[in-house]
Amino acid sequence: MFIDEVTEAGWTRNGRDSYRHLCNASVTKSGKGWISRTASCETVKNHATLSEAIAYLQNYDPHFWHLDETGAWGCYSGIWTIYGKFKGKSDTYAFVHYLPKSSDFPQHLVAVYRRYFFGQARCMKCSGAMSSLRFREMFFRPDGCAVEGDREEFLACECGYPVWIVESDRYYSATNSLRQYDRLHRRKQTLASAGGKYSTNDVRTILSLQNHRCIYCNVRFSDKVAPTKDHLLAVGYGGTNWPLNIVMACRSCNSRRCDIPFRTYCKLLSKAQNRRILSHLVRRLLALEEEGLTEEETLSFHIGLTLHDSKHHRYRMIMGMSAAARRNSASNKLLPRTSHLILKQENRRLKAI
Repeated sequence: MFIDEVTEAGWTRNGRDSYRHLCNASVTKSGKGWISRTASCETVKNHATLSEAIAYLQNYDPHFWHLDETGAWGCYSGIWTIYGKFKGKSDTYAFVHYLPKSSDFPQHLVAVYRRYFFGQARCMKCSGAMSSLRFREMFFRPDGCAVEGDREEFLACECGYPVWIVESDRYYSATNSLRQYDRLHRRKQTLASAGGKYSTNDVRTILSLQNHRCIYCNVRFSDKVAPTKDHLLAVGYGGTNWPLNIVMACRSCNSRRCDIPFRTYCKLLSKAQNRRILSHLVRRLLALEEEGLTEEETLSFHIGLTLHDSKHHRYRMIMGMSAAARRNSASNKLLPRTSHLILKQENRRLKAI
C-alpha cells in the first residue's frame, strides 16, 4: 500500500513508523512487523506489512465502520456514534442518526431517541440548532416489506447539514438508556420464540402453590413487591413458556439469577431457602396432572432440574462478590436432579418426623 493510498483512506503519519486514523485507531512499526491497535487502544496482533495491519484493523474494529468528511462513524446495537478530532481532542464526540432509507436504526427506539435527545441537538459543523421536518413516506423494513410511516429529518439551521447530532455531555447516559430499551425489545423477541403458553389461571395457581411468596428469598408479594415470571430452565438454554417451566420470583432475585441454571443458583442460597424451594417443587409435583402435559413441557422441566454449571460466568461473579454465597456453595448439596428423587427425599423426611 502506497503512502498516498494510506492518506486517502483516512490515515495520517504520526511519526517515522506510526500511522493514526481519524477514529483514533493506530498502526505502529515493531521490529520487522507492524502492530495494530483499535480506537480503544486494544492491541490486536502483529502483521508483516503496513497494508495487512490496516486491512485487518478495518475488518476487526467495530468502531472502524466508515469514513466521511466529519470523521469515522461506527454502529453498535443500532446506536450510531462518531469518532474523530473535535476541538483538538480525538475522542467520541457525538451521537448520530443518519436518516436515509439505508439507516437500520431500530424502529422501536425512534420515539425514545427523540424524547431523550431532541433538546440537545446541535450541528457538528456550525454548532447551530437543528430544525425538524416531518412527513409521511414509504420505507422498507428490515424484512423487506414496504410500509408507510413517519419520517423525521433534522437539518442544521445555518449550514443545512442533514444529520441529527447530539452533544457529548449527554452521550453516555443516552446510549445506556437506549441499550436498555434495545435489550428489553430483544428479550421480548426471545420469549416470543421460546414456544409454549400459559394463562392467567396458570399464574394464579403457581402463586397459590408458592403461598404468594418469592421462590428464592420467600418475601411475600404485595403492592410494593410485584411477582415476576422466572424460567426453571432459562430460555437461553432452550426453556419454554409452558406453566411447568415457570416459577414466580421477586424482581431482585429474578435479576440476580439471570440465566444461571436453577440447581446451580440454589447452591448459592442458604439451607433454609433450599428447604423451602424443595417444598415448593414437591407441591408442584403433587399437583401435577400429567395427562395434560406436552412432551416439550415435561422435557423443559426435567432439563431445568438436571442442568448444573459451576463455571457459569454470573455464578462466579456472585461467588466473588458475596462471602455468604461462597459459604453456602461450600456447605450446600445440589438439589435432587429428577422429580422422582425429589419425591423420594420428601418421603424420607416425612418418615423421619
